[in-house]
Amino acid sequence: MRFAGLITGFTSALTASAVMVGCSAGTSRHTQESVAHDVAAAVKVNETAADHVQWEISPSHPANVFDQWLEEKQNPEFVCDAMTKLTPEKLTIFEEELRKREHKGLVAPCEKELKTKLDGYWKDNTASLKTVEADFKFQPVVVYRDVSHGYRATGFDLKPKQIAFTFDDGPHATYTDQILKTLAAANVKAVFFEMGRNIRLYPNLTRHVAAGGHSIGSHSITHRCLADDDVCAKANAGGYSLSYNDAINEIMGAHQMIADILGWVDPFFRFPYGESSPDLRQFLADRGVGEFYWSMDSNDWRAQTPEHLIESVKADIQKHGKGIILMHDIQHRTALALPTILRQLYFSGYQPVLIKTTDPQARYHSQMVTIRSKAN
Repeated sequence: MRFAGLITGFTSALTASAVMVGCSAGTSRHTQESVAHDVAAAVKVNETAADHVQWEISPSHPANVFDQWLEEKQNPEFVCDAMTKLTPEKLTIFEEELRKREHKGLVAPCEKELKTKLDGYWKDNTASLKTVEADFKFQPVVVYRDVSHGYRATGFDLKPKQIAFTFDDGPHATYTDQILKTLAAANVKAVFFEMGRNIRLYPNLTRHVAAGGHSIGSHSITHRCLADDDVCAKANAGGYSLSYNDAINEIMGAHQMIADILGWVDPFFRFPYGESSPDLRQFLADRGVGEFYWSMDSNDWRAQTPEHLIESVKADIQKHGKGIILMHDIQHRTALALPTILRQLYFSGYQPVLIKTTDPQARYHSQMVTIRSKAN
């Protein structure tokens, strides 16, 4: 398995994070130092994680840090002291958590200052970026795959210079629509792997994705790691692996949410963190669902300017020559960088492709859901 050595390879970084996140025995968590350590640990792991899997399973991921602060009823003054000392670029890794309504109390004294700092950063780093204009538009290309008995998409079966764009973790209140507008302007279709808790919040955005002609698969309800292994035990809050039945409920539940909104769902699934197991893969195969992996990780979760993201994606595509690229429609920098990425692909002779099933009716008779009625 690709992540068999993940824990060993990342032990030192996680240990360092745990030391920084936690305080020494007998020390109160309600100290300015402890909060500063939490923030420093998050920044460090974002810099050193080998890939997005290591970043997302870290106890120092901002989502975990903010959840911990909420549980502790952490002092907002301590949080603001640590946050306001960050450079604008480092602050971007906390942006999603800073803008959540449930976290307003944690950053109340500095909320306006932090948002102004972030807005200024994005404005300063987008002035030179290109937009999708009328001077280029891709010809649509669809590649068909038979998933009726299972299929694992890695991108290696694509033709040279074919690139399949995939977007995980949405829909997002702001960035999904921005990404959809960019894709429409360039005449590009993608596969969106949507997460149940966000589908529940933004069902109209799921409809917008469908209206754009994109493929839509699911990505679990809560993004918990589903396999019964050490990687998932590390990734899940509380340090436990899900039972087989709980994992199946995560898979089928998100699929059902999409079907309830659209009246259909594509037979595509992407495991959170890319971490699967033989029994869960067999469950998908038995129900005619394709499992999607990737051959290129955009690293759009890492603190970096949109310009740097553009250059790293360009280098990765040139290195591989084809494949499935992993991106996230919950990332601000991704929404900003995508127009330039598509422009560069067009003028370099690459072709974005949409992956669909050989059976056009498969989305309407999924064995994973009960299709009740097509939503209005």
